[in-house]
Amino acid sequence: MRNAIIAAVFCCLAAGMLEAQAPDRRRSRFSLLFNSGLAVPVSPDPVTDVWRPGITMGAAVRYRLTRGLLVDAYFEYSQFAGVSPRVVTDDQGAPIGISGVRGGNIYAGYLDAIWYPFPGARSLSPYLMGGIGYATSNQFGSGVSFPVGGGLLVMMGRRTALFGDARYVFTNTPNSLRYATLRAGVTFR
Repeated sequence: MRNAIIAAVFCCLAAGMLEAQAPDRRRSRFSLLFNSGLAVPVSPDPVTDVWRPGITMGAAVRYRLTRGLLVDAYFEYSQFAGVSPRVVTDDQGAPIGISGVRGGNIYAGYLDAIWYPFPGARSLSPYLMGGIGYATSNQFGSGVSFPVGGGLLVMMGRRTALFGDARYVFTNTPNSLRYATLRAGVTFR
């Protein structure tokens, strides 16, 4: 896994160097985004009783409306680890079984707005985002979701950038499913 991450970062850096030598063309309004990261459940019981931090990965198609405002259609998969198995005992302390919960999955799609407060920044650009979407979980149901967050975009070339961000997601399910993601990824324009 570590070698795969190092290889991905190296490829992004190499693509950025190659693009820096390419002739300047008009910037595309569309871009592709790929990311992976950490997903952390923050819901009240019962979600945090059965889920532990896990992974998240996603992809988006992004469209630039103005110089500092973008929208994207984002699709995400998050997988949470389950509670560790433990031995269940009776009143006298004799083992009677093993208890444990397997992890959970969330599939989500969002329509996000991304705002860059400093659109003229060349290499480092902070941003804020928010949106609406739909998420479904294998254990806690489905519902309308509201993600909010912010991050930092680092330009690697004319058409390649790396980014890191944090996002808090509230899903309107019977258990009020809430989780946070810490993501890192690459954007191609």
